[in-house]
Amino acid sequence: MFRQKGIVIALSALMTLLIVLSVLAIRLHLSRIEPDDHKGYKGYAHAKSGQIEPSDEKTLSGDIINGVRVVKMKARQFEFEPNQIVVNTGEKVRLEITSEDVTHGFELDEFDIERQLPPDKTVSIDFTAKKAGKHTFYCSVFCGHGHDEMQGELIILPADK
Repeated sequence: MFRQKGIVIALSALMTLLIVLSVLAIRLHLSRIEPDDHKGYKGYAHAKSGQIEPSDEKTLSGDIINGVRVVKMKARQFEFEPNQIVVNTGEKVRLEITSEDVTHGFELDEFDIERQLPPDKTVSIDFTAKKAGKHTFYCSVFCGHGHDEMQGELIILPADK
């Protein structure tokens, strides 16, 4: 009888320890996420925009259709595909993004773009690539444990390239 009580006490202590550790892990994760002007949540890991390095000059993304560079993209937990888009300065750009699983967001701060991406729908986002450089885009709708790493990069090549 004493042995059974000992087992029950040990199991209760173990369950309590697991609950405490789970709460601490959740608090640690939430402390790395900060609200951004009521637009959703940004992860702590979003990079700053930067200068273009020679190694960044890749093949231009998408196709030109009726004078617009059209780039088809997919959003899924926890990535954008492609996660790097390369366009020329001054080009009209249309991103056609389809979420393959849950609701995601697409935010590109430097161009004041924020759109929701509902599951199994294609959303078109049009803008003109005016500012040469590297610009980070990211998911602006919390979509799970890998949300803060769901980001990509828009590279706008300078006009003289």
